[in-house]
Order: sequence, then C-alpha cells, then structure tokens
Amino acid sequence: MRAVFCMIVAACWVSASHAENLPEPVAMIIERLTLECQQAQNGSLDVRVGAISPQPLLGFDPLGLHTGWVVDERHIICNTLGARHNCGTGGCPIHFVAAGEVTTDLARGWRLTEMHGRVVMLLEIHGGRCNNASGATACFKALTWNREGRARSVETVVE
Repeated sequence: MRAVFCMIVAACWVSASHAENLPEPVAMIIERLTLECQQAQNGSLDVRVGAISPQPLLGFDPLGLHTGWVVDERHIICNTLGARHNCGTGGCPIHFVAAGEVTTDLARGWRLTEMHGRVVMLLEIHGGRCNNASGATACFKALTWNREGRARSVETVVE
C-alpha cells in the first residue's frame, strides 16, 4: 500500500514551479540541467511530471514523510538539445538523494519495493554492465541506502 501511495505521489509531483521548495541537492541538479540547456542555443528546460519525486529511500517513515528524492532525467527535456539528450541505449541518468547525499546511475527504468522492512530500489540497466552480457540481456541493479545516505548495490543478469 505504501509503495502504491509513493507511486501516486511521484506521478503527481510537478517540480518546475516548485524549485524553491526542493532540497538543495535536488535543486542543484535541476539548476545544472537548466544551465546546460540554456548554454545550448538559449534553450529552455521542460521538467515534466515524474521527473522529481519524493521517495522513502531511507525507509518508510511512520508519519508518512518521505526520506529521499528521485530525479529521473527521462522526464526532463531541453527544447534545443532534443528529447532525452543525456540518454542512450543504457537509459537515462537517475539521481537519488538520501540524507543530503546524491547517488547517480544510468538506467532504463526504476521501481521502489520493500523487502524485510528495507527499501530496495530496482534499476533496469544495460546488459553490458552485467557479466559482459549484451545490451539486450535483462540486467538489474538493486540499491539500498544506510542512514547516512550512502548507497550499496549489486548487479545481476536474468537469463
């Protein structure tokens, strides 16, 4: 139920007009992308629904508060650089902010789940990152965070 609520909140969060309300690391990511876009023929950045979402990366808070943020560049477009200009066959940059620490990875998609009371972020990544498999091979990475915001991960191939 909590995961569904988080997905609904993530789907509804629109950040462009709320930048001043974002935590500093999240705002800095958006500022960097905005500057990058402006430097490309004076472009403008379109931060779409799903680009920035509060997520319980450090666990589900009993008061229902989020403990982290996800910035997903799949939903951030610069009009002069083309759709998803930072993306490729390996996916798009996804930034995870937990306890003020930023972890960035390249992924085709992500999903938050809970296992044994711990929050686990699952990333679909390029097959070449798992045991030298091909790009078409299903490959996943699992991330968890400690209370200091440091991420730990493992990558695996699905055969």
